[in-house]
Amino acid sequence: MSDRRMKANRRNAERSTGPRTTEGKRRASRNACKHNWSLAISHIPDISDKIEALAVAIAGDKAKPHQLQAAREVAKVLFANRRLQDFELSLLEIDDTRLHTIASILADRTGEGDDSSQVSQTAVQYDPDIEGKLRAIAPYRKRAQSMLWRSMIKFQAAKDEDDEALQ
Repeated sequence: MSDRRMKANRRNAERSTGPRTTEGKRRASRNACKHNWSLAISHIPDISDKIEALAVAIAGDKAKPHQLQAAREVAKVLFANRRLQDFELSLLEIDDTRLHTIASILADRTGEGDDSSQVSQTAVQYDPDIEGKLRAIAPYRKRAQSMLWRSMIKFQAAKDEDDEALQ
């Protein structure tokens, strides 16, 4: 890398170090909470019992404590993934309902002369908020997928460790 390129990289790094003011830092620290996806899944009511039941189902009744702990991590991530999927599905269902409303309005207008141009603007108008929300949860979805893979690898390692000890 040339000396000129390294100096340019340093200058750019100095400008892009994140918020500098106390207010900016406070606001940036809340980014993970903005969409409520940073909430630990086990803090949601009634979920901790389901996580424990799934962990036992994954690890088995006779699992050792470290295997059960690894299975709990897998179960937590599976529930977090399911929560994200449910949210995405609800957004898509809202959009689908809007599209059905538009289709029914158009169907009702058919055959009524030139009134088809009078379709409600609010029904036809695209809602960019849905797309924005889907885009906003994409990083959480990616993170949850990575966490699932890591937790599954750890669980498999815990099982393999015990299998090797038995041999």
